[in-house]
Amino acid sequence: MITGCTQNRSSPLLQDPVATSSLVTKHHYKLEREESIPVIRYGRYRLVEIVAKPEQRALLSQIVDINIPLNTKNKTTVSQGIKYLLLNSGYSLCSSEAIEPLSRLELPLAHYHLGPIRLKEALDVLVGNAWQMDVDDRERTVCFTPINALIDAQSSKEVSHEAR
Repeated sequence: MITGCTQNRSSPLLQDPVATSSLVTKHHYKLEREESIPVIRYGRYRLVEIVAKPEQRALLSQIVDINIPLNTKNKTTVSQGIKYLLLNSGYSLCSSEAIEPLSRLELPLAHYHLGPIRLKEALDVLVGNAWQMDVDDRERTVCFTPINALIDAQSSKEVSHEAR
């Protein structure tokens, strides 16, 4: 039998919440900004945050990587490309006379593959600089207004205010 002098120190691993997490199923880790993130143990070694991802809260910020099918018989229009892009996004294209010109514009070959890119940016790329996106989050619809129509509406408002 061998005996000796030892100190009874607790191991630094036992003080670490990750090492003792087999006893506890829910943890809160501190970030550098003193913000708490709730996590749960998922399996033996994996901790999973139990908060919604930003793209789950702001659906237009989700990342998409899309290949619009090439139709050789009929040319794909910008409007059809937008509808395809919005599939499974939670949003739909509005039905308005203002977007009628998008149904006549042919989708450029460069736009048949988009991504990885945020959904909002992909929509902006498809319609181009001449359109402004209007989003109705309550109805989850996306609509586009020609920029020149906005300029005409603003100038007519200014003229009516000056006439008063």
